[in-house]
Amino acid sequence: MKRESRVEKSLKNAKVNMLCYFASLLTAFFTRRIFIDYLGLEFMGLNGTVGSVLGFLNLAELGIGTAISFLLFKPVFDGDETKINELISVMGYLYRWIGIFIYGAAIIVSLFLPLIFSDTPFSMGVVYASFYLYLSGSMLGYFFNYKMVLLSADQRNYVVTGYFQLTMTLKLFVQMGFAILWSNFYLFLAIEFGSAIVNTILIQWKLRKTYPWLKSELKEGRRLLKKYPEVTTKIKQVVVHKLGMFVKGQSQPMLIYAFASLSSVALYANYTIITSRVQNLFNGILDSAGGSVGNLVAEGDKKKIIDIFAQLFTSRLFVVGNLAFCFWYLLSPFVDIWLGPECIVSPTVVLIIVIGYTLNVMRGPTDYFINAYGLFSDVWAPIAESAISITVAILCGMKWGLPGVLMGDLTASVLIIYVWKTYFLFTRGFKINPLKYWVLWVKGLWPMVVGAVVAYLVADYFTQMISFDNKWFIFIVRAAIFTVCIFGVSTPIQWAVSLDFRVFFRRLMKSVFKKKAVPDMHP
Repeated sequence: MKRESRVEKSLKNAKVNMLCYFASLLTAFFTRRIFIDYLGLEFMGLNGTVGSVLGFLNLAELGIGTAISFLLFKPVFDGDETKINELISVMGYLYRWIGIFIYGAAIIVSLFLPLIFSDTPFSMGVVYASFYLYLSGSMLGYFFNYKMVLLSADQRNYVVTGYFQLTMTLKLFVQMGFAILWSNFYLFLAIEFGSAIVNTILIQWKLRKTYPWLKSELKEGRRLLKKYPEVTTKIKQVVVHKLGMFVKGQSQPMLIYAFASLSSVALYANYTIITSRVQNLFNGILDSAGGSVGNLVAEGDKKKIIDIFAQLFTSRLFVVGNLAFCFWYLLSPFVDIWLGPECIVSPTVVLIIVIGYTLNVMRGPTDYFINAYGLFSDVWAPIAESAISITVAILCGMKWGLPGVLMGDLTASVLIIYVWKTYFLFTRGFKINPLKYWVLWVKGLWPMVVGAVVAYLVADYFTQMISFDNKWFIFIVRAAIFTVCIFGVSTPIQWAVSLDFRVFFRRLMKSVFKKKAVPDMHP
């Protein structure tokens, strides 16, 4: 198998993720209004509800993709085509039975669709067409597209992302055109399913072109499953982790409704819409190194592994931390001019939202390496995380309402993700003192604190000098001054005090501006 630079693959993943993010954002924003005008808000709501039902059924997949991806890192690094074919065959065998199970469960669920959609203005024909066409599109992943896991393990996520974005963009514009011309529900759904088929064909073509030796023998999958008992072990472990995340994620909205008013929930959602968009963008860019970490761990150079963790963590903290201070300073002023002063939440809620955003994004490097090492044996951790989150949310929610509920997720993340998971990774994976992790936090944060203080003073000073009475103009100036100041002050300090930051930046620049392929090196 041709060996390529981990840096180049990571950069390519980042570029494609960023381009596709903005393309999907602009496309969805542009076409959504057309669909609502010509097909109706109720029809879009029907599709969203159907998607939620099918998303719940897809929980049956829990763990298999993650487990197989972990087991593929080593043979991909070694170029062991035989073992890769065997593991893909095992995955194909398992996915086939999961697909059959989901289809059977979906048929049972479909019997209750008249009850679920009893108040819908649409005929049951439209409801069933929507359900089964979306179901059939998702089933393509279980019966055909499961081989995509090899692209992930081989650091080629950009292939899947690129083809998916291409077909989705074309699909939306075709649907938009046909909606304007005919406003036909069945035609809209047929195009949806057709795009899933086209995407599958493109992925299969790319897989054959990239890996001409790749063969999946589903009949051999059951026998090979016994040859690789670690597959079953890892799947069982990952299932518990995924279920824990699901329970935790689904419980928070219900607790918010229980302990806060509907208006408070709406106000909170206004803020999280902004932070989640930025989080998704930076996850797409920063998570591009995930596949490279698996390749790095498979290489087995302990010093290099630890150095790369420090570089990935420090560089991410620099970006995420500075943006967190920008959020803290600018979120409420933005909501004020966007939706009005009545939509501003308390500074306490803003602070919790910003801290939550920071913790959600900063867990990335730890997750990469935990997945790469296959450290899923702490099955008690997701159970404890869900229990802590729900318990704290109930106790604090009864006393403080919305801020108290949000403290549940924050407390669970700190105790399990940042205390336990870090200790688990450093002692079982890296086999070094976990104190190094907290040293990285301190070294990375204080330059940004200095930058934030300077930026706050400078931005407030110059904003008060503006006599032009336009809220948007004042906000843009204020945001520009604060952002430039915090990055302008924290960057040279970070450069001076952090070797990891300097090494990462130099390697990144070298890869970006060097035309010919660089030797295989750190991500």
